[in-house]
Amino acid sequence: FFMLAQVYIGPALIPGLMAVGLIVLAIGSVKLIGESLTRTEIIGITLIMAAIFTITFSELVIDIVVFDFLETGFLMRVAIFTFAIIAMILVLEASHRRWIKIRAVARALISGLFIAMTNYWIAVLLATIVHVFEGTFVLLELGLFAISAVILVLDNIFALGALQSAFLSGQANLIIPIQQVPIQITPGFVFLLMFLLPAPSVLSLILFFAGVGMIVMSSFLLGRRQVALESIK
Repeated sequence: FFMLAQVYIGPALIPGLMAVGLIVLAIGSVKLIGESLTRTEIIGITLIMAAIFTITFSELVIDIVVFDFLETGFLMRVAIFTFAIIAMILVLEASHRRWIKIRAVARALISGLFIAMTNYWIAVLLATIVHVFEGTFVLLELGLFAISAVILVLDNIFALGALQSAFLSGQANLIIPIQQVPIQITPGFVFLLMFLLPAPSVLSLILFFAGVGMIVMSSFLLGRRQVALESIK
């Protein structure tokens, strides 16, 4: 379903819409841990529902079927974005090694940055995979397919490792919300600066970033519920 969503709406809207999982987490956990939803958690769920509405109507859709992924300028922007994220990861890694107190926050952000990178590289993979398996690819497509496949595997491994490390050294109810910050913020910049697509209107940008803000807020409000579920595993 994630890959189908990439094909139909692209990488800009998916992270925000996937936040609906926090609603399932909150409501489903009522039975699992035998607690009713608190007022704070109800507010968190309401924020997510509002965020999904605003993000959906922002119309920041990227049609990866027709987009030219082989265009030189786009490939340069992908490389710049990727190296920028890697640079941020390295800075965070060096920082938490020097200042132990920020280790949990840094590792949570590192995990989120790896996932943010995955979100747009999977679009590259899907844009090239058909031609590769049909045998109708050009050499550049084969190279992009191979690079994206390697990046996706490594990103997921490193993201999981960083998240587990964050759980070991920090307050668990804050780790998931902190991880969500780069995951939710990055797609807007991917749409505007990587794909260089024009927003349908100023209102679209307002709706999108308002939705992102509400998701980040709600993830903090629902963080305690995540911890409660983890404790019964």
